[in-house]
Amino acid sequence: MLIKIPNRCFITLSGNDIKSFLQGITTIDIDKINSEQGGWGAVLSPQGKFQYGFFIFEYKNTLYIETNEDNLMDLGKHLTKFAINIDVVFAINKDITVYADLSETNNKNNVTIKNDILTMNDPRHNVMGKRIYGLLNQELDAITDNYQYEKIRIKNTVVDLDTDGIFNNSYPLELNMDKLNGVNFDKGCFIGQEVTARMHYRNSVKKNAYTIEANQKLQSQNEITNSSGRVIATLTSTIDNIGIAIIRNQHINEDLYIGKNKINILNK
Repeated sequence: MLIKIPNRCFITLSGNDIKSFLQGITTIDIDKINSEQGGWGAVLSPQGKFQYGFFIFEYKNTLYIETNEDNLMDLGKHLTKFAINIDVVFAINKDITVYADLSETNNKNNVTIKNDILTMNDPRHNVMGKRIYGLLNQELDAITDNYQYEKIRIKNTVVDLDTDGIFNNSYPLELNMDKLNGVNFDKGCFIGQEVTARMHYRNSVKKNAYTIEANQKLQSQNEITNSSGRVIATLTSTIDNIGIAIIRNQHINEDLYIGKNKINILNK
């Protein structure tokens, strides 16, 4: 069963310098992106804070950066300001359809292409299956209800950077990006790398993304409180009675509540 993912657009990069250009401003190893392997990562501020998330793949010597339609122009402007005296050509593509196939994968990021349809294992987690791209704007047989997609994503604490990340506020390790193949610590320098590496090697991450469960239907922006009534987190993604929140690790073994109802953390 395919699920159509709405509101997705692409920035394409072509030219001789595309990989060296992106290598210095993204969290993943762009040198490993090729016709057989895609990726998922982020662009950070110099202070190491999350700004933009993306999926990426290569097709016909061009890199395709998939992002949320709402972020398309801002991300494009952000990237182009670094492209000085290099051979990189930017373009916008809104004519690629994006789908999810929730069949589990072996999570090796492998890419296949057939009849101008590109299939990429979701780099974040094998439970998220595959992302499928209609490169010629093909409409495939798919449902538009993303309930099952969100249910699996939230249950397994697979963050959606556009939903769970806060622009210029969240750190990538707080969003579990290192656990979801979204940060490479061996690639060398990139913008925000110093702060990210320090948090990693000093084990100084104070918050993480957690999936919580309640005995009630949840909504984004529901506040999580401790036994003294202090607000310690806010839900960012929800479906039915489960949700994702970025919670300080010092609180995860405390009794926590939404309203008067006690909640459970599923992935301590």
